[in-house]
Amino acid sequence: MAITFHFYCSYQNELEYEVHGHPFIKRIEAYSECRFGLLEHQRKDFNGDADEFERIMVARQGGVLIRHVDKPYRDTPSYWEDHRWSQELYSAFVKWLDDEHAKYLVDHEQRRARSGYTEEEFPATEMRPIPRPMFFNPESKRYEVEPWFHSEPQSAESTALLCII
Repeated sequence: MAITFHFYCSYQNELEYEVHGHPFIKRIEAYSECRFGLLEHQRKDFNGDADEFERIMVARQGGVLIRHVDKPYRDTPSYWEDHRWSQELYSAFVKWLDDEHAKYLVDHEQRRARSGYTEEEFPATEMRPIPRPMFFNPESKRYEVEPWFHSEPQSAESTALLCII
């Protein structure tokens, strides 16, 4: 069975997606870069010190995390490994984002044409870059980018964009 994704919900700068077809990964969360003072608002509401806020909240900005794993909790290194991205899973997610972006552009153009507006009057919504694959490192107690990830796009697929839903 192929792995698929489904938008689930969004809150502040977080987008949550359900994962279907994976043996145990069930949900992922993507964090865009905070805009319009949202990070400062989150800082005020955070239950922790400034260092924790930097390690936990700031570090995950622009990243995507494996959030829910359907396995019994074990406080062992293998538990944390279950929350790590494989290159295959991340590639499937990026491809899905690219496909969703293409669908969005088609739908947007159809809505624009039906309404009779020009492209200048009804422009496509700004797209955000895809998030980097991240994981929580229990030793450093912070979110880190997967070591195999390269920030330079490797192909047309890796330049996929995250739609604002």
